Amino acid sequence: MEGEVSAPAARTVVKQLPPVRVVCVGNSITEGYGNTSQEKAWPAQTNKLLGNGYAVFNCGVSGTTMFKNSEAPYWATSNFKRAKEANPQILIIALGTNDAHPSRWNKLKQEFKSDYLAMVNEFRQGGKDPVIYVCLPPPLLGPAKADQNKVVEEELIPVLKQIAKEIGAQVIDYHQPLLGANKGFPDDVHPDDSGAALMAEIASQRIKEMQVIQPHLSVSKGEVEKESIAIVEKGGTVTLDPLPENGSWRWEGPDGFTFNERVLKLENIKQGGIYTAIYTNEAGYRSVANFLVSVKGEEGPILISSVRDMDGKWLRSKFIRVNPGGTITLDVQADAIGELSWSWTGPDGFFAGTRDVTLSPVMVNQGGEYTASCTDRYGRQRSTTFTVKVEGEVVCPDLVSYLNSGSGWQQVTEMELKAGDNVTFGPHPMNGNWHWEGPAGFTSDRRDASVLNFSAEKAGKYVGTFTNVAGCRLELVVTLKLKK
Repeated sequence: MEGEVSAPAARTVVKQLPPVRVVCVGNSITEGYGNTSQEKAWPAQTNKLLGNGYAVFNCGVSGTTMFKNSEAPYWATSNFKRAKEANPQILIIALGTNDAHPSRWNKLKQEFKSDYLAMVNEFRQGGKDPVIYVCLPPPLLGPAKADQNKVVEEELIPVLKQIAKEIGAQVIDYHQPLLGANKGFPDDVHPDDSGAALMAEIASQRIKEMQVIQPHLSVSKGEVEKESIAIVEKGGTVTLDPLPENGSWRWEGPDGFTFNERVLKLENIKQGGIYTAIYTNEAGYRSVANFLVSVKGEEGPILISSVRDMDGKWLRSKFIRVNPGGTITLDVQADAIGELSWSWTGPDGFFAGTRDVTLSPVMVNQGGEYTASCTDRYGRQRSTTFTVKVEGEVVCPDLVSYLNSGSGWQQVTEMELKAGDNVTFGPHPMNGNWHWEGPAGFTSDRRDASVLNFSAEKAGKYVGTFTNVAGCRLELVVTLKLKK
């Protein structure tokens, strides 16, 4: 990939604390099935509520299970690998809803706990020990899901609570608080944007309750830039002394550094680093916080900046023009080896903790400067700034029809069905609102609407109207025919 190298700075000014990495493992409820965009899925909404001190990674995959031996194990997905590579400091596991379907649960339930513990061990490889939250699934609402919800309540949730106790994890309860939240779960399973907001509120409040570390540090031969950031001259001293005083503490730092007391004194400093405090209270509950120690005058890795325009072409530039409604990607590569931490800031409170960011659809208020900061394991940091100019006429996406009658997704606008068949619409794009109207009074405000128990009366044209925040309004026509 071509790119533009950021110009060396005369003096490195560290302003961005590496965020606490939060990884969400889950199924369609986590991935965002039924949400108008990834920004409306509960992990992204949780990130906004937690603030810029956290980077929440959504690694959900629709239709997956904790069961290794099911037809759709999360274990076999690329997002499982991505979740582990993200090296979470906080791990949220939200699998179990699909496992609880009676056809799977009755066959494999004896394997659920062992598979769950095996997944936890995957994230603990190499001495890693993330703070873990076990999620109790949201309720499955309505008579059609009553049998599955009974399994969730009477069998799955007790096992999840037992697992949480056994591994020293906290519980995020999505079940009891959402029993009356039918409006936020229009298909009785998946949250819409408002339902995801309820889930984000529950998750963020639980995490905030448990994240009790109060950062504090002092410096000789240097300065405290923020409560968790020290810029120190070589030979100086940094003392990290967070609160509370009770409980037990563990520190992790560069090159395998560990320390097991609350007050960490770093003397005669020759290199900096990201130091992570893990605190365990007297009840055994843990919280985590990052501190940054940076040696004055040292610069981070060289950054190579690129942009992908609306036509999908990569350009050597940190400046890009985009029409309202378009899609662009800002990408940064670092000339460095080893683990790197990333954080982005931008207009309208924008924040991200990934190496690259995609804006889709772009709005006028998203124009401006986006700054990416990269921190290496020795606390050296460098930033680069992109300029995004939003102008011109609104561009709207192409609508693509996908239909699934039980044998997989097909990119078609017409389909023949037998009487009694079910079919689900799955059009793209996902980041917008859909409204469907069709024969026999059919209406739905879900992108992934379903026509159940097909009959001659339900044959005909179904019109899906797509709208998005950029002001686009487009129609997609799907024709369903009765097979003779």
